[in-house]
Amino acid sequence: MPAVEGVINHVHLWDIFEPVGEVEEHAVESVARRMARSWLLHAQFQFPDQKFVVEVSHEYGPTVGLWTQAS
Repeated sequence: MPAVEGVINHVHLWDIFEPVGEVEEHAVESVARRMARSWLLHAQFQFPDQKFVVEVSHEYGPTVGLWTQAS
């Protein structure tokens, strides 16, 4: 199940933002980290008895993903 969630629960920020310089690239990276933290906090609030993994990777620019932690 976590593998399926990881595919479904992710977003490539370059699909939303198109940075044209180094400053904008850093800003998008900052947005990714904040977004990841927000997703994690919201998931923990909605499902307090589950544990989650949130990750910012760089598959295609900053990519935020969230899935339940395997037991």
